[in-house]
Amino acid sequence: MSRTLDFFFDYSCPYAYLASQQVEALAARTGAELRWKPFLLGGVFRALAQPQVLPLPPAKARYLLQDQARQAARLGLPLRHPPEHPRRTVNALRATLARGNDPAVIHAFYRAYWAEGRAIEDEAVVREVAGPVDLEAQRDALKANTDEALARGVFGAPASIVGDELYWGEDRLWMAERELGGTPPAAPTAALPGNTLDFFFDFSSPFAYLAATQVEALAARTGSTLRLRPLLLGALFRAVGQVDVPLFSMSEPKRQFIMKDLLRWAAHWGVPLQWPSTFPMRTVLPLRLFLLEPSAERMLRIFRAAWSQGRDVGDTAVLADIGFSTAEIEAAATQKQALVDSTQAGTDAGAFGVPAFVVNGRHLVWGQDRLHHVEAMLGGWEPPA
Repeated sequence: MSRTLDFFFDYSCPYAYLASQQVEALAARTGAELRWKPFLLGGVFRALAQPQVLPLPPAKARYLLQDQARQAARLGLPLRHPPEHPRRTVNALRATLARGNDPAVIHAFYRAYWAEGRAIEDEAVVREVAGPVDLEAQRDALKANTDEALARGVFGAPASIVGDELYWGEDRLWMAERELGGTPPAAPTAALPGNTLDFFFDFSSPFAYLAATQVEALAARTGSTLRLRPLLLGALFRAVGQVDVPLFSMSEPKRQFIMKDLLRWAAHWGVPLQWPSTFPMRTVLPLRLFLLEPSAERMLRIFRAAWSQGRDVGDTAVLADIGFSTAEIEAAATQKQALVDSTQAGTDAGAFGVPAFVVNGRHLVWGQDRLHHVEAMLGGWEPPA
């Protein structure tokens, strides 16, 4: 088992900032050697033909800012987006290398960018933080780190690499810790009366499938009323200005990571995952079929056929084979408006993808990797506005 943790970071990423405040404790808990790896995120984006500022639907852009604030609040960290974000970080990254990747310097630069709103591209600020360093002398070293990041499959920040295993994002640090043989701290569960949890899903999403395997148990643990809300993902994407199949628009390294990440999550939840024979799949029929008689059993029956057995649930023969009668399949057409209304409800709630959760009718949470936020809110945590 590898005992090194390579942490690739750029000061311009807020999630890298949040991760930088946790990674030293993670290394200490696991006895791993932490190797700080400053790299130029813009250089990686250029090499992968990805824009520095990704074009996002407004609903998603708003949500990501909210998600960052929530993560910072959970960690007790200040976080303030500078109005000029993203700022240039070349000088700060070179200064970091000149100082031998001193953690005190790294934290000072992060604090300047994300807590104090200072311009860390300004040489005066750089020298105030790092001292009288030769920035030009680190040009090749920063390029070498950026080239190494690309060679090892890095496509964004933060990236934590244990051996040959890449974990992207602040929210995958616990996976890196597990790879190092550690046990990430568990959050307590609380149950409060009167909670509601709306779960928006489409059978076309593997992420929604993973969430569907967990959401009933989560609702039971927290004493919450679970409401199952199907929506047509393609219609939602058109409404919010998202591309039809986001997976197809990703860079190849990111797409490869996502595919591996899905398998890691499936293993974590202890559920099978098999890519369906048809993707993207048409799900209008199974969504309407579900709406005839909404239940967790019917939802999971369809999800498992698609993502445990790899079958095309848009095919009437497949639906018949997993237990739906001819009469039910024919009657599904009566649910056309119901599906339109349910999709609109998701759009009105601020959803821009699935799975999406709405806690107590107020707090939108996106992604099965944010179930810990859902559980915390159902347990009484009030996230920042």
